[in-house]
Amino acid sequence: MENRQFRIRRLRQQIKRFSPALFLLLALLLIGFSTTQQPLLKAVRTQMLESLVPVFSVLQAPVNWVKKAGGAVSNLFTVYSDNMALRLENATLKEKQVLMGVLEERMRQLSAQVHFQYSPSARYLTTQVVADTDNVFAQSVVILAGENQGVQKDNVVMAGTGVLGRIIQTASNASRVLLITDYTSRIPVMVGKERFLAVAVGDNQPNLQLQIIPEGATLTEGDMVYTAGSGGIFPAGLMLGVLTLKNKVPEIIPFAEQTNYVQVVDFGLSNLMDTK
Repeated sequence: MENRQFRIRRLRQQIKRFSPALFLLLALLLIGFSTTQQPLLKAVRTQMLESLVPVFSVLQAPVNWVKKAGGAVSNLFTVYSDNMALRLENATLKEKQVLMGVLEERMRQLSAQVHFQYSPSARYLTTQVVADTDNVFAQSVVILAGENQGVQKDNVVMAGTGVLGRIIQTASNASRVLLITDYTSRIPVMVGKERFLAVAVGDNQPNLQLQIIPEGATLTEGDMVYTAGSGGIFPAGLMLGVLTLKNKVPEIIPFAEQTNYVQVVDFGLSNLMDTK
């Protein structure tokens, strides 16, 4: 028993004595193997990488799908935002175009005058449309403003930037508006840059007909159409619509917008004409 313990103790002492040399020899063998067998190690690493590629592809597929879906949603929001911005910009430009057309017409008329006397300031009243009485025989609306609010017969009614119609009947707190598209509506107008005179005629359709056109007048798609000021109801320079050539037939697309609110405008002309 004692001899056995002695042998074990002696073996441990020998291992401790030679262990640094053994570790050093093992390290040298590994370095030599890695140097001489470099192509083999590279081949092993390559094979492992190729084996893992399908695994990586499967794991990456959901990530790619989520990224693509997120990008598509982001693009949709971007397109929607850009579309709304373009709509707003288009509406703003249209309003500016209309305003410039009115100002251009007024400047043209003023420049032709040597002595100019300012007209009375127009009075505006914004009110609500409470009834639409359009039918195949007549086109009119009822507004929630009347004599108590200062509305008079033949006052001009505007919707947006264009002429909607004129007052034909008043009550204490309501009035009836004859639309420019009514078949009885006849409005003297000026067309395009030539400012030639014609008549806008309603026929109970969305567009107005352009009639009594001077011989030799040039009709151009997109020409602006203004009120001419003849007749004592509509002053000159109000925006009526845009000229379109539908099947070579001249029509006017009204500028007046379909809205629940309108403006009644008194240009001071109602008392100058006896329209009763």
